[in-house]
Amino acid sequence: IVDIAERAGVSPGSLYQYFPNLASVVASLHVSLIEASTADLTDNLLEFREAPLEDVAAVIALVPLRNVRDDVEVHRVLALAAPRLGTERKLAPVFERERTLLRSFVAARSDLDHLDPESAAFVVTSAGRGCIDSALTEAPSRSDSPELDLLLTSLVQRYLARPTG
Repeated sequence: IVDIAERAGVSPGSLYQYFPNLASVVASLHVSLIEASTADLTDNLLEFREAPLEDVAAVIALVPLRNVRDDVEVHRVLALAAPRLGTERKLAPVFERERTLLRSFVAARSDLDHLDPESAAFVVTSAGRGCIDSALTEAPSRSDSPELDLLLTSLVQRYLARPTG
């Protein structure tokens, strides 16, 4: 806490007014980074709302990955620490907002009317986050791989374009 307070230019006492311990600082950082990623995804989906499905799939797959790439090591440490710190509980509402965003997006697109928006939002966000978290925790070198870009984009595109039945 002392090091964080020093880097933030505040006293440790001031930091303790907002965060009771180091775990709460780490959890808050993790939530803030995921919220920023969701905001970035929102902006990009608004920009690409009329785009072809291939472009939309790339946005959905790559925006969260691009945000992780801004600081891979920080995201890696946060992903590894999350189970120990109970961060998943604090991240749940953020992930729900991300699913709500994608649910609304899918529901609004006529070329995706073959999908159940709820299921599509769940599958796409869970698969994408799962791949990104696995790359961070199990194989950090993959998190910056162009192959991961291609595979994630392909996964999202094929799911969204798949026929039902």
